[in-house]
Amino acid sequence: MENNKLNSKTLNELRAAINQALQPLKAQFNLQDIVAGNASFTSEAFTFKVEGTIVSGKNQDAQRYETNSLALGLPPLHTVLHTSKGDVEVVGLSRTGAKVFGKRNGTLYEYPRKSIETIWRLQAGNPSAYMSSLKSAEKA
Repeated sequence: MENNKLNSKTLNELRAAINQALQPLKAQFNLQDIVAGNASFTSEAFTFKVEGTIVSGKNQDAQRYETNSLALGLPPLHTVLHTSKGDVEVVGLSRTGAKVFGKRNGTLYEYPRKSIETIWRLQAGNPSAYMSSLKSAEKA
């Protein structure tokens, strides 16, 4: 911490330390996950939101996805889509519904909803059209 003031670098280090300290609570309270979520700060104070999910539970993004996926023309939760950059597992929907969260190689990414909808439609319906349009759909 520089000059006894908080900054984004210090906050990132603090988030990592908090996440590490929260890990023992997973077993104690039968949690699938517990992490420091959104944060806000000034130069002198900070606030973290703590987010958790029980074992076999779904986080808010997954619940939102399941509630809205059919109406939005999206594949079922946990569907694996084959993209030119690798397989993507669909895991959630943003609060606004504009972005779909997907995991690729263990990392969480945000994708435009329309891109996921297009990839799903092409993959499910016409494999040859799907293969030729992968790059254009991912750029959308």
